[in-house]
Amino acid sequence: MENYYMLEFEVPAEMQSHVEARSAEHHAKVEELMAQGRIQSFSYSANALRSWAIVRASSAIEVMRLIQELPLQDCMIPSIISLESHHAAAPALAVAAQ
Repeated sequence: MENYYMLEFEVPAEMQSHVEARSAEHHAKVEELMAQGRIQSFSYSANALRSWAIVRASSAIEVMRLIQELPLQDCMIPSIISLESHHAAAPALAVAAQ
């Protein structure tokens, strides 16, 4: 059975230059994991020192494996929170011009 987890990542200020140098690679991996349905959403703070993700996984161990796939995992301090439930807004439907 799959569960939802909220991840919070904190980047220590001294690691910010490492994050900036590898952010494109990190964003590409996040997009890939989103396309696979493993990451449901990913958000960054304005200064990029904090980020949050909702992930779908069968266990906390699987979540840790997912974190290890992220290019910036060695620059981030993760917190994992198991969610009882997760509800997302339905995507907006495109309306054809008439």
